[in-house]
Amino acid sequence: MSLEKNRLHERGMATTEFLFLFPLFLVAALFSMETNLMWSDKHILKLATFEASRVYAFAGPEIANPCLDENLKKRARYEMLKHLSSIAPGIDVLEYSLENFAFQSQISSLIKQSTLPSGIKKNLQGYVYAAVSAWIDCSYSAADRQVDVKLIYNRAPKLPLAGEVILKAQQYFAPQGNEDLTDKDKLVIYFQSLKERIANMQINSAESLEHLIVIPEYQEIASMTAEMDRALLEYKNEAARLLDLVMQDLQVEEATQEDLEKLFVRVNQVLPGPLVQLPVTVSVSKVRSDRVFNPDSMNPTIEKLWPGRLGGVLNVSGDFSKWAFELGNDQAGFLKDGRAL
Repeated sequence: MSLEKNRLHERGMATTEFLFLFPLFLVAALFSMETNLMWSDKHILKLATFEASRVYAFAGPEIANPCLDENLKKRARYEMLKHLSSIAPGIDVLEYSLENFAFQSQISSLIKQSTLPSGIKKNLQGYVYAAVSAWIDCSYSAADRQVDVKLIYNRAPKLPLAGEVILKAQQYFAPQGNEDLTDKDKLVIYFQSLKERIANMQINSAESLEHLIVIPEYQEIASMTAEMDRALLEYKNEAARLLDLVMQDLQVEEATQEDLEKLFVRVNQVLPGPLVQLPVTVSVSKVRSDRVFNPDSMNPTIEKLWPGRLGGVLNVSGDFSKWAFELGNDQAGFLKDGRAL
């Protein structure tokens, strides 16, 4: 009898230990997976920033400041979207991020019903999200002929449980900025940049997807561009409406710091994640080249010289010319199924 009691006691202990440890193991595994996915996305972000920096660095000598040229801005944005669309979630995630909102655009169903390869469909689904969740900051030093490009991307978590915990933790941090600025000045800059980002949301699908449309097998995409632009416009208008509703005509330059802090909390509660999540940033520095940038991404005949620096977690320095050249020799860094390298 005593032996039987001991066995029952041991079984009970094993069950209790399992019930206690398994959830901890599961949470640790999810956090580990989400961290690995974040590092993977960071690699794509570096490639996107690298390609965008090339657009500015290879600007013609007649352009005094590449960062101010509107045509270069559009081209750099297109290069960015090519890569980010491969890691951005679909349009359904955008719709879910806004309460009581549904796209009138039929782009999601058009993509799903198309006969395109799965890789192309994945990229097309990610284009709109990438367009509203990422932007480029560019600065130019005429004395050093150096272009500094920073890509800022509000990344959506791939695993909801682990990702949401990380995003909740981020809400405790104030907007980042120059340490010489006061907290109030940082908040003012944050709200000004938020308004500017919403106002400048654009995609122009017919141009940004030209590298795919010119491929005979993918010409079906040309019939989707109008609906894709429509979806972006719908999202842009809804985000602008929500921001105006939250700010209630508050003049941020004249508001007190307490009012701005309350507004910051409200904005993070009301506006969708692709606009207010703590972003991932990658920076690239590139000295301007006298060689002309190759305008034809489908025929990269010009070697991509790039003795620069990849800023970020690793801060890798060196000559990336061979790497850049190899990336450009397969349809500007895209595989046959449409996925970015």
